[in-house]
Amino acid sequence: VTLPALGRKGDKVRVTRTAVATGAFNVTVAYGSGGGSTATIAAPTSVAFADLEYNGTYWDLMAKATV
Repeated sequence: VTLPALGRKGDKVRVTRTAVATGAFNVTVAYGSGGGSTATIAAPTSVAFADLEYNGTYWDLMAKATV
């Protein structure tokens, strides 16, 4: 998943992977935290997510978890 380079301040995105997703692969979220960063959501046994928010300049990773 690649987020757009530009957003509006306060835009929020949640990327979720559910346990019923097929394939034992990770999901990588590419976002622009000060020049380009990635967040990896490991292939979960239940549910995994990453929350990102656009701060007016770039996307910030706000939370990431497997629940």
